[in-house]
Order: sequence, then structure tokens, then C-alpha cells
Amino acid sequence: MKARSRVALVVALSLLLAGSVAVVASALAYERSIFNSPVDLNRQMFAEFGITPEQVDEYLRAHPDALTKTDYDKPVTADGRSVNDVFREVQHRAQRKSIERSRIWTGIAIGILAVLAAAMGWLVAGRILMPVRIITRRARAASATDLGERVALDWPQDELKELADTFDDMLDRLHQSFVAQRRFSAQVSHELRTPLSVIRNETELLLADGAHDRADTAAIEHIRAATLRAERLIAALLALSKTESGNLERASVALDELVGEVVADVVRNPQWRDRRFDLDLEPATVLGDRALLVALTTNLVDNAARHNRELGWVNVAVRETDGETRASVLTVTNSRGPEVAPSSGVGMTVVQAIVDAHGGTLAHEDPADDTFAVRVTLPAVPAELFRPQPLSSTR
Repeated sequence: MKARSRVALVVALSLLLAGSVAVVASALAYERSIFNSPVDLNRQMFAEFGITPEQVDEYLRAHPDALTKTDYDKPVTADGRSVNDVFREVQHRAQRKSIERSRIWTGIAIGILAVLAAAMGWLVAGRILMPVRIITRRARAASATDLGERVALDWPQDELKELADTFDDMLDRLHQSFVAQRRFSAQVSHELRTPLSVIRNETELLLADGAHDRADTAAIEHIRAATLRAERLIAALLALSKTESGNLERASVALDELVGEVVADVVRNPQWRDRRFDLDLEPATVLGDRALLVALTTNLVDNAARHNRELGWVNVAVRETDGETRASVLTVTNSRGPEVAPSSGVGMTVVQAIVDAHGGTLAHEDPADDTFAVRVTLPAVPAELFRPQPLSSTR
């Protein structure tokens, strides 16, 4: 049955039930519109005439033929009403009371039915709209890193089931597209690493030879720097592809030791000879993919060194917070260069993807006018599971 037909059927049944209850309430009210006995009727009429049953009995004993010979249309009251007038008034009064009673009972029944109808409508609407809520939840959860969920709606074949099936087909197509895109990116990146490595090695050999004039040496230096930048870009693309695939290797990682090793590699770059690197590393652990954490740290430190001024400085700090939710915090602060350190680009896109994949947060700060800072907060591994050795160094 179609969803439209089910809604129409529920509305029709609700109206039928409401009408039936109203009819029953009116019928019960009018059941009491008649007098249960002649005695009740006579008492009402005697009250209208202002006489008592004893007075009537005394009058009938004195006038036994009054019941058969009395003209009931003849005025007999001070205001000119006849017996028949009083008889009709008594019946009309009883009828009006029944009508008033019917209104009250019907109103109460309609109020109760309104509450029941609202509850029934809420339940029926919730049942009918359940597939829509499921589809909405799946749509919000769908991303480039998680397209494996499907609605798989167990529902009668109607418009909502057709919508859910269409949404599942769309997710299938998106998943295939993202998988193909990641595979292509990873394959191209791997293919480019070899020629770039060859170019870098050749430039290093040429520079080590020393048999070049100043112009040639500068050109080789530029080629080497461009090659290194291309290699970093390839590494970033590979890291981004890994985060999007969701295939992370979860292990306890000493973040302070990892950061120290990464900074040691970065400072060996001749391009950053005029930069001062300061480390403030406290024991901190995270549960994550070591290769991705290395890529994250490398991008942050390299970004801080690049967007810096001459004879500038970079401070890298690691600490572990206490409280209800323990976290490991990596903060990279640097002196500002001619250009403000960007919060976007491939490097920061990779950083954000790695942070998201590890369930952390990324924040940009401006602690002073001439400084820029990036803070990464990652869930820490409980101390009882892993405790790294402290590491601290300064260069």
C-alpha cells in the first residue's frame, strides 16, 4: 500500500471513529429526554400549576368526571395557560435539558477523541516518517571517508521505500567514485616519487661536486628545493589518501618522541639554517597511526618554518592535559613572516584530515601581533596502558 493511501485510510478511520462516538453520545443523552413514568410527568405538571398531589386527589374525589370531561385547552392558570400548554412546556423543558446534556457529552467526547487522534497521528506519523529519519541520518553520516553505510530499509514497497533504495544507489555510485579517485591519487603519487627521488639525488651529487660557478650552483639549489617541495606535496597527497581510505593503524604512540624526531629531520634542511627551533616536550601518548602523525607534525613544523621571517623562530610544545577527558596537545608557534601563515592549502588540508581521522581538534591562534600558533588536540592513551619516557631538547 502506498504511503498516501495509508495516510488517507488513517484519516478516514479517525473521522469514522469520531462520528460514531458523537452519535453514541447524542443517543445516550436523548435516551433520558423522556419521563420514566406518568408519575414523574404529573409531578412536573403539578409543579407548573403550583398544586400538590393531595390537592389533586381531593379535587378528583369532589369531581370524579373531571378526567373525561375537562377541556384541556381551556385556560386554567392565572397567566392564561391551559393544561395542554403546561403539558407541552414540561416536555419542551425535558427536551432542552437533553439537548444541553448532549452538547456537554459530545464536547467531552470530542475533546477525548482529539487527544487520542493527536496521539494516534503522532504514532502514525512517526511510523511513516521513520524511513525519512533514517535517510536523513545516513545522509549526515555519509562522507568521503565513510560511505559504507546503507539505509537498507525493511519497508513495504511504497514511495518511501523507493526513496531509500534510490539513496542507497546514490551512495554506491559515490563510494565507487571516491574509491577510484583515491586509488588514482595514490597510484600517481607513488609513480612520481621515483623520478623525484632521482632528480633530488642528482642535484645533491652536482652540489657535492663543487665544480660549478655561482649561477649554476644557485640553479641547482633551486631545482633541489623545488624537488623537495614536490616530494613533500606527494607525501601529503599519500597521507590524505590514507586518511580518506579509513585504513588507519591504531597503536600507542609517544607523541613527544615522535615530534622530537620530526623536528630533528626538519632542522637538517639547509633552507631553514637561519631558523631557531625550540622544543618543550612533556610525556604524552596518543592512539593513532604513526605514519600519519609524522605527516601531521612535518606539515605543521615545515609550514611554521616556511611562513617565517629571516632569523625567525619556531617553538614546538607537547603536553598532556588532565581532567575528565585526557588529551595530548601539540602546539606549534612561530614568528610571523612577511605573509601570514595560511590556514588552508594542501598541507593544512592534510593536517585537518589527519586530525579528524584521529578524533581530534585543530585550532589557529594569534597569541601576539607578531606570532602565529596552531594547536592540535588528540585523545590521549590512558596512563595505565602506556607511559613514554620524557624527551626534551633545544636547538
